[in-house]
Amino acid sequence: MGCKMIMHNSSLFQTRHFDGIFSLTLPSRFSLNEALILQQMLQQIFQGDLFIQKIVLDFNKTTFLDGFGVVELAKMLNIARQKGIEFIVRNVSPSIGVVLSITGLELFLSMEV
Repeated sequence: MGCKMIMHNSSLFQTRHFDGIFSLTLPSRFSLNEALILQQMLQQIFQGDLFIQKIVLDFNKTTFLDGFGVVELAKMLNIARQKGIEFIVRNVSPSIGVVLSITGLELFLSMEV
């Protein structure tokens, strides 16, 4: 669809929607509080009328990911798949990569460097 761009910056997340791609930069910590905020944000997005064909989560700033964050990532991936939306994670540090590997989530995620 067109070149409509929507940006939202909160104290935790930076988001951008452009040409069907919804990009989200995760904060330095991604645990229970951040996961709940992200869950609410994405529920609004999935229920809205934005044209989204791809979701990109950027882990560039993220240095901590706990079980709550992993569970939320798995939920987001599942919802995206159900809606036919491509789901990509980008700029995953080695320490975050270990968490994704231990939990087995990396097997289901498309990762970009």
